[in-house]
This record gives sequence, structure tokens and C-alpha cells, in this order.
Amino acid sequence: MVHYILTIFVTLSFVLASRAWLLDDLIRNGTKLEWTYERKGVKYYMTPDMTADVIDSPRLRFNVTYTTTLPTDPTATTTPDPPTTTEDPATPHSSTSPLTTGPTMPTTPGPEMLHTLFLAGTWEYVTVLGNILTTNYTSETFFTLIPVTGGENQFHLFYDGETFVAPRTRAPFEFFLQSQFPAEPPAVFSLEPYKFYLNSSYGGTRSRIRTTLQEIERLPTEAERLVAFQDLIEQMNVFNHILGGNEAFQVGDCIRPSEDFLLKLPGLSPAGDVIPMSEHVAWLQPWPLYPFTFSGDRIRSGSGQYWVLDTNKNLRSDISPPSGTFVPHFSTNTTESFLVSTDHNYFLTFIGGNSTSRTFVSWLSSPTFSHAAFIASRYEVNVGDMYGSKNKPLIPVVAHIIRKYSPLPELGQKFEQLISAVEDNGHMAGKEIFSVGAIMSQSSLPSNHPAFSMLPEASDLHEGIQSYSFRISPPPMANETFSPVKYCIVYGFGGDIQQQRVYIDPTTKRLTQELLSSDGLVYDLELHLEQDLELVNIRWNNTPVGTPDMVPDFYFHAGNQLRNASFTMRSSLNGNNPPIAFRGDDVRRNTIQTQNFWRDVNYKWPKGVIPYVISPKYSSSDKQIVLNAMAEWQQKTCVRFILRTSSHRDYVEITPEDGTSYYCYSYVGRQGGRQFMKMYGECLRHAAMVHELGHVIGFNHEQQRPDRDDFITVHLENVDPAYHYTYDKFSSAQVNNMGTPYDYSSVMHYPFFAFAKTYDESRPAMTLKDGSINAIRREAEKLSPVDIKKVQVYYNNCK
Repeated sequence: MVHYILTIFVTLSFVLASRAWLLDDLIRNGTKLEWTYERKGVKYYMTPDMTADVIDSPRLRFNVTYTTTLPTDPTATTTPDPPTTTEDPATPHSSTSPLTTGPTMPTTPGPEMLHTLFLAGTWEYVTVLGNILTTNYTSETFFTLIPVTGGENQFHLFYDGETFVAPRTRAPFEFFLQSQFPAEPPAVFSLEPYKFYLNSSYGGTRSRIRTTLQEIERLPTEAERLVAFQDLIEQMNVFNHILGGNEAFQVGDCIRPSEDFLLKLPGLSPAGDVIPMSEHVAWLQPWPLYPFTFSGDRIRSGSGQYWVLDTNKNLRSDISPPSGTFVPHFSTNTTESFLVSTDHNYFLTFIGGNSTSRTFVSWLSSPTFSHAAFIASRYEVNVGDMYGSKNKPLIPVVAHIIRKYSPLPELGQKFEQLISAVEDNGHMAGKEIFSVGAIMSQSSLPSNHPAFSMLPEASDLHEGIQSYSFRISPPPMANETFSPVKYCIVYGFGGDIQQQRVYIDPTTKRLTQELLSSDGLVYDLELHLEQDLELVNIRWNNTPVGTPDMVPDFYFHAGNQLRNASFTMRSSLNGNNPPIAFRGDDVRRNTIQTQNFWRDVNYKWPKGVIPYVISPKYSSSDKQIVLNAMAEWQQKTCVRFILRTSSHRDYVEITPEDGTSYYCYSYVGRQGGRQFMKMYGECLRHAAMVHELGHVIGFNHEQQRPDRDDFITVHLENVDPAYHYTYDKFSSAQVNNMGTPYDYSSVMHYPFFAFAKTYDESRPAMTLKDGSINAIRREAEKLSPVDIKKVQVYYNNCK
């Protein structure tokens, strides 16, 4: 929108009275003022031609600023005589001036010498030409202001010893030096804070809309501006100034800056067909649809692409701003669509093309080609529009657009739509799904949002994998040039060891690691999900990482001549993600295997006190996992874990090594003497530790209860044969359920995939009776109410 800021300088000097004068305060405070003329109690407003007219007329508006430098040759240095009469008995000042002598023009600069800026036409000075008050471009003219007694901010204006008078009897009033009309009384003027008045600024004249918008934008509060904009739009509609021009767009741009208003911007063919507008405006479909913004006289897409004209005046796009202009206009007959003008009153014109490429060109009106019409609507991310044609390489870009342009309430829903579409189209395998997961983690989406659970497990890396964290390449910045994300893999995440980065040595092409320096994050690894959606291969510089080795030890290199290496990536940091393998619960029973565990008091810990020893081979962080699991039991039940002393014959030693080949295990209940609870590797996680301590206290598995077949179905065909015994069902003679209901939420209940041959929801180790798995999808990390009740009953509140 072109802004015309029109200004006039007026240099005024005035003599200050010894008393306070409101006019003095107005000028010295730099208030934006308007100049009024009073006649018979009616105010008339100074217009750009220095006449006074009714309130609906165009008015001057000016600010007051100071200068301490006077012109070397002022045009007026004489002392004016004070006025002796008033213009009208109704005017509020006495017939005698309070000044006994006229004011004198200072000969040295002082703060009372004021420069006043009249914001009206071009830069002009108020002056006197032919004895008439008027404006002039060339010279500053000094005037003297004499206050009207009792008139607050009213004054008489003097020039060269004469005041000004208004001989006309009706508006508009011209102002002459009094010597031209000696019988006329001095004109009474006032300076007041400017008040916006729509009829004065606009007055139904289309050419004044731009300056009216400038006046509205100067209003002090947003509420005043919004009311003024609304009134202006209503008046523009009355005078038919909406259609046939671009003024309505200027109003909209003032109400809400176009940079903040995201638009969907399709075009219309002459036949009325809607043409989707891609950011590259070559209309090669499909392409993710970025929003557009109008920024002044430019149109720009969300990725920073501007509309430009090539040498043949064809519409194209470029990251550099255009040299010309693109201005929206309503046609003369509709507001449903709009036209776009370019330089020299040319308009964009549709000249056809095939279904995948259409052309708009800047053209004058002609019988052959009509002006192209465009439709603007509020932009909303539409996954179907952008990915509906199943173009796999566009998946990361669509995810990026979702992250940037979807408000938080819709963000998760949009990602869920995208992941569902990716799955339906068979596009889960490959590198693109890692970009989706990475962009989701870079968004404001909560880390526990259900959208993350829709990702293949191997591509959901936002919370890391055991000791590894996956640092994601930063999102695109300038021009939003987007490509699939890359990773920097950091080892030592969540542990005590110094962090190291895993990388490909560019010299040897070997996968290796080094200590991570402060500037050591290099994003150069791409991850690709294989067709089974379980295994992952790594690529560096578009080269797969493989190994020439057939047996351990394996070394990995980047090279096309090698067999691709496939890796398994499964998170085991918390209960939101399944462990790498559920092998962490081998219950050791020895000679008590057929005993009545809960019924036999010999296996209880006296008064629920359990002495323990933690192996020094654990790191401090691993030791903290043990202590946190103990706290879960101690804070919610009467059981207490105490450090073993020489007086404790029976105790449990928690260790990563016990000289056996068992992976992780615990005895059920007190065995007598030293008993081991072996936990290391994958088992060093909170949920597994809480579970194993439950065995130490005396609990067996919930899914081995005598009545378990009423609540779950065990699918031994899906269970590793070596672990079939973990699903043996006990008899009522062996265990005591304490009269509690079957508890899917128990820390002693396996998740559905425990000891399954593969982690596959379609081949679970067990399901609920209705075939679902949601209630047993994850390992429980916290005691359920039933768990707490069992302990209290079994140990009789540890009395």
C-alpha cells in the first residue's frame, strides 16, 4: 500500500504571558493538533488551502516541535499592537487585552520560538501571499500568537504587526491581514488535540481513502482504530468503493498485517475451474501447499518464495524479492474473487496449459485473454491435499508444514493423519518416517502424545535408546529449503561415562566414536527403516553402512561393496516404550518350586524387613535405579529394605554377576542365608527392578494365578519354547490370591510381548479374553492398589 505523508511546516513565535496558558502546554508537549477558527460559537476547521470550513471538510493536522535556531532574516520583527475589540460578543474574551504593550520579537534564540509541522499535503510552510493566509514551499514565515483573555487555548494570529480577519459571512472562510478589511474584528483561533472524524478524512472521495487510513493508524488505542476501520468499510460500501480497486485490500492490510494472515490462494481458469497454487507457481502437481501472504505489493509463500515475472512476463517464483509489484484488486462486479495487477497497469492473465502445467502472464486487457481471477481463504493444513497423491519424497515436507502451521490443538491430529496415510500407502519403510518422528519431536507436541505410538518402534527415537541419544539436525531456517533429517548419535546418554559421538571417519569410512566436544555435533547419518519395520540401516553421504565380517567381532564401514548392516533400535528408557528384549525375569525357585509360596510363612521376611547388599560393580546411576525401585515399595507398603549388617543371616544381594549363565532373575520370597537378585544390561530399568523386588517380597506372576484363564489367553505358539515355563499356571493349593481381583495393572503382570518370539502385536504372547492387548501393552512402573493390598494382607501390616 502506497502511503502519502503530506506535510507543511509553519514557524510560529509567540509571546508567553506570565500566567499559565493551556495553549503553551499543548505546544510544549508536542501534541498532535488541529487548527480551528471560531465564529459565533461555531468551530470551523483549517483545510489544506488555509481556509476554515465545516467539520466534514478535509482538515489539516499538525505536530509542534521546538527549535532554538532562528532564521537570519525573519520577515516580521515589528511589535504588533494588541487587539482592542472582539470578533463577536459571543467569543470568550474581554474587549480589552490584558497586555499593556505589544509583544516584541526576540532577537536571540529561545525555547518560545517554535516550529510547527502541519501534516497535510507536501512539505509546505504557512505564509502570507497577497495579504492572504496561504501556504508556500519556499520560505519559513514567523507569526506571533497573542492569547485571548480567558480563552484558554484561543489566540489571535499576528504577522508584520497586523492581525488576521475573516470578511466572509459563511464558510469557507479566508483570512486576510486586517489592513485589507479594517472594520472586521480579529479572527479567534484555537489549537486543540486532533480528533479523527471520518467524514472529514474520507468524505466519500475514493482518492482520500489512503490518507484516511493513515489518520486511523494514528489513533492512540486499538479499540478506536477498529471502530474507525469498521465505519470506513461501511462508508466505502455505501459509496461503492469496495469493487473496482484495491482500497479494500489496503484497509484489510491495516486492520491485520498481511504477514500475520496466512492464505490459501488458488486461481480460477476462464472456465471457472479451481487451480491449486503451489509455492513454485508452475503448478506441477502434487506439491505441498504452503500458505501465501500479501506483504505490501508482494506475494510470498510460506517457504520464502516470491511471485516474480520472468523476462517473458510469465509468472514464476524465486527466493529473491521481485523488482515489480503484485497488487490485488476487486473487479467491478464481484468480491468472491480478485485480480492481480503488475507494473504499468498490466494484470495477470491465464493463458492455459495442460493438466500439470499452467501459465499466468502479465498482460494488458484483450479480447483473447481475460484477466485471471484468484480466490483467497484462510489457510489450513490439509494432509489429503498435500499427500493425497502418494508422493513418498514429500512426506518430510508435509510433516514440516504440519509442525509450522498447525495450531497446538490440531497438531497431534494432523500428525496422526499423516502417519495413517503413510501406513496406508505402504511408505513406512525408508528414511522418510524418521523425518516424521524427528519433526514431531521438534514440535510442541507432548512427548507422550498418542501420535508417537503410531510410529514404527524403530523410528520413534525422541526419547533415546538406553545409553544412546539421537540428536536431530536443526529444522530449516532461511527459505525453508527442506530435506530429510539427519542424525548425530551420542553415546553415554543418561549414564556416568563421558559422552561420545558415533560417526563415520571420513578417512577410513569406518563407523567409530570419539569424545564429544562442545562443537562436536555433526549431523551426517541417515537412518532407513527396512521393509519388516523392525530393522534399520544407516547411511552416510548416500552410502550404506555395512560389514565384511561374517562372524563376531563385526566392524562397520560406509561402502557400496559391503553387505548392508541391519540394526535393531528399541527404546528401554521408560514404560512408554517396550524393552529391547523381554528376557529380564527368570524366576529362580530351586527346591521350593512346588511349595505353597504365600501360604508357607517360612518364605516371609520377618515383619517385612528385608536386609540387602548392592554390588559395588554397579555404577552410581545403576545403583540409583535399585534405590528408586525400593522406594516405590517402601513409600506405599509396610515393607522396609535395610542395609545388611553382620547380624543379618538372611539377606538379598543385588548384583550384575553371580557366576551363572542366567540373564536376570530373582528368588521368590526369603530363601535363608545369602540369596541373589541378578540384574544387569537391559534389566537395569525402573519397571524391571520394581518387578524383581516383588519376587523378593514373595509375589509370583499375576498371569500365573490359578484363575488367569478367566481373564487372559496365553498363546504358547508365539512364545519362545525356552520360556514356556514362565506361563505355567499355579494351583490354588500353591498360591494364595488374598481374595483380590485379577489385576492387569499389577507390577507382577507381564506385558503382552513377554518372551514372545518376535515383538509383533499380531503375534502376542498373551491377550485379554476379547483379543485386545491395550490393558497389558506396557510394563507397570508403579504399584497398583491391588499390589499394595496384597503386601499389607500378606505381611499383616508388617506387625
